[in-house]
Amino acid sequence: VDVQFLILTFLSPRDLCRLGATCQYWSSMVRDPLIWRYFLIQGAASWSSVDHLSTPTLHYLTEPAGGDIHTLNLDFMAEYLRCCPECRSPQRFTPPSALSFFLHSLVSDTEPRFSMFGCGLEQLSVSLMTVMLNSPNVLSVAGTPQRQINGIGSGISFVYDGQHKFNIITLYST
Repeated sequence: VDVQFLILTFLSPRDLCRLGATCQYWSSMVRDPLIWRYFLIQGAASWSSVDHLSTPTLHYLTEPAGGDIHTLNLDFMAEYLRCCPECRSPQRFTPPSALSFFLHSLVSDTEPRFSMFGCGLEQLSVSLMTVMLNSPNVLSVAGTPQRQINGIGSGISFVYDGQHKFNIITLYST
């Protein structure tokens, strides 16, 4: 356990949160108050913005972690996540943009795999699309996509390894 704790001290807060999400054991390990008190004290001095809602509560900064019965109830991890500017960034909670909705609409339930190439790949000395179309031993052509998207570009359905069907839509700008 001591070696695991030492390794945890080298991880970033983001990595600790990801590790804690893997299983119950790591979730309890990464909640160690000493680690998060260290991140809170170290981070509070370097944060670019702190306001009246995200200022760390004074007793989190002054009380030793796990020292007495009062500090055992302090959740240093929750306090860090509440105060850290990266964790409370408004970008994490923004609703999906119109572009996200558009890209999501390209995916159909019957053919969920799309790859998009722009005209830059067609300006190679040998066209990538031409190579793909003329290599039936690697990718066999399965036809045109079942779902055409007007105004987007032309599409071709390929089958890889006899079982993985995907569509390639070539996008061109005029």
